[in-house]
Amino acid sequence: MRTTNVLFAAVTLLTSTVAFGAEPGSADVGRFVYDGHGAIVGSLVAIGPQGNATISDGLLFHPGYHLVTVPASTLSIQGGRVVLTGMSAVDLGAQAAETVAAR
Repeated sequence: MRTTNVLFAAVTLLTSTVAFGAEPGSADVGRFVYDGHGAIVGSLVAIGPQGNATISDGLLFHPGYHLVTVPASTLSIQGGRVVLTGMSAVDLGAQAAETVAAR
């Protein structure tokens, strides 16, 4: 019984470590995107076939939303969250908008 528990713990540790630094995929579309400090900066709108990710930079009470396309390599999955690792929230907001729309 103890051997089974140790094996189960080892497999769980290995699979969670592999998923820690993974890039988000189509299953992550619609999830919030966090910055490195844990604050929400927007949401993941789409993952393109060329390795691009579209992020909606703006939330519920924002006067509009700003869709920004960034390389998917700037995002990673950390602790079950989609995290913006290659740039800050200020950098994201300064990107040229793909689309700006009123809500």
